[in-house]
Amino acid sequence: MTVEQLFGTINELSTKVEKLLESENEAECESLLVQRHALLEQLAESVAKLTEISPSTVLSSQYREFLISIQKRDALSIKFAIKQRDDILDKRKKQEKGKKAIKAYQKSLL
Repeated sequence: MTVEQLFGTINELSTKVEKLLESENEAECESLLVQRHALLEQLAESVAKLTEISPSTVLSSQYREFLISIQKRDALSIKFAIKQRDDILDKRKKQEKGKKAIKAYQKSLL
């Protein structure tokens, strides 16, 4: 794969992960993130080889900007996932309080 193709494929995988997080389908994110990680490693190797053959500040700059954009997207996804986790924990706490209240009520009836 060319560097440009890797950029595109990695962006596509990032978008898929973001959509899965939004639809609360985190279970399928792992395989996409593993694929993306492998492609990021492949991209790093490709960029290193290309800059070794022909030093280019343009490619290095594009690569750096691409990694920064991925990092920003990931930061937003992480914030979103943390918010979802916190919402789930809040619901769980409320459910536990409800269960305790029901048990207390049942005991009072006996």
